Amino acid sequence: SLQFIITMKLALAAPLTAQAAASAPSGQPSTVLFPRGGTFLTGPFNVTSDLLTLRIDGTVRAASGYNSDFGAARIRDGRWPRIPPLPSYGTSEDGGHVLQHQAFVYGRDISDLRITGSGTIDGGGPWWWDAHESRNASSALPAGRPNLVRLYNCTRVELDSVTMIDS
Repeated sequence: SLQFIITMKLALAAPLTAQAAASAPSGQPSTVLFPRGGTFLTGPFNVTSDLLTLRIDGTVRAASGYNSDFGAARIRDGRWPRIPPLPSYGTSEDGGHVLQHQAFVYGRDISDLRITGSGTIDGGGPWWWDAHESRNASSALPAGRPNLVRLYNCTRVELDSVTMIDS
């Protein structure tokens, strides 16, 4: 099993997680560790690898307009991916948007995913709610708000002990 320890604290945690998982030999499990005491500010995670453990002992926080200078710009310019809602939804639950922002932790068609640890996944919910409720065109969201975690058509998934807040 390969283990990768994330030490970057700003904006790179999600791409580094994807890079670390992709570098594991085929069929070998890998672990990405967010160490205790750290706060890791990042965009959304698009989990694409099987046999992955996200060990979150620190805080993994979604970048938003309230906690970074670049958060709101990244969301509005499309660097936070926009995807179709689940087929059962039809449209986003936010005012009929055709698309919604990808969940902060997103996985599709994967297996053997573990999200565990003593830390916190913080989705930055207050910023998303305020932007959704804004009547100001410059602060309105171009797509529906994201879920905190969305795992679609996945098998053998374990969520254990990690705290999830502000979806």
